[in-house]
Amino acid sequence: METGTPGTGTVGSTTAGTVPSPTRHFAGADRRARAHVRTRWAMAPLRSVTAALPDEGDILDWGCGHGLVALLAAEERPGRSVVGADIDVDKLETARRAATAAGFGDRVTFWDLVDGELPVGTWDAVAIVDMLYLLAPDAQEQLVHEAAACLAPGGVLVVKDLDDRPRLKAWLAAVQEAISVRVTRITATADGLHRPPGPARVERWMAAAGLATERQPCHRGHHVPHVLVVGTKPTVDQAGAPRRTTDALTLVHLCMAVLSESGGTFPF
Repeated sequence: METGTPGTGTVGSTTAGTVPSPTRHFAGADRRARAHVRTRWAMAPLRSVTAALPDEGDILDWGCGHGLVALLAAEERPGRSVVGADIDVDKLETARRAATAAGFGDRVTFWDLVDGELPVGTWDAVAIVDMLYLLAPDAQEQLVHEAAACLAPGGVLVVKDLDDRPRLKAWLAAVQEAISVRVTRITATADGLHRPPGPARVERWMAAAGLATERQPCHRGHHVPHVLVVGTKPTVDQAGAPRRTTDALTLVHLCMAVLSESGGTFPF
């Protein structure tokens, strides 16, 4: 599917920013799940994540949890087809029921993952939101590289991570995630709890994978240092530019060889 532009337009007469909270689709979930999605919606700048996605195309939400990003992305833009993927089967079942309640049909689906599984296929965008800290450092880098490799030309990789500045916000984020993983156990992980890689490291990983990167701090109004790192894969034209230069040089060398063989004049 053709890659769209980052989402700043409208759906009918409704702008993306005025789409109601997707938490309303969880009315039939159990109390614990409802409390979690409402808390997450209040604490995380998820609209900033979906604003960085293309207006249309196939989108993979890797580590989707209850599916808030997937549901919001689909509701904001009818041209988006979203797949959420996670290892937590209970969250996925809640996400599927919420997608059914929202009436998205086959525009929003969810995959069950096994520990260590990596993205496959071709996608116009891949979103990785608040889950790198659940992976060991080597696995964090591998996930970013594999996600970048799955992008279609012009596609975007959107990583929502945590910065280490301001320090107080970073400390509060570490406490919050430790409680989620080790106390309430609302966040599932098979690899323990690790430090977030930080935006600079994510940018290096994306650049090594051939993506052009942009950093977007989005922690204003929040108690933790949210930050987006957006990587864009070159389009076919951009990727093909060096090839055209090489072809031109090859043509020049061929002409010089013809001149040499014909005694300095073209044989026509």
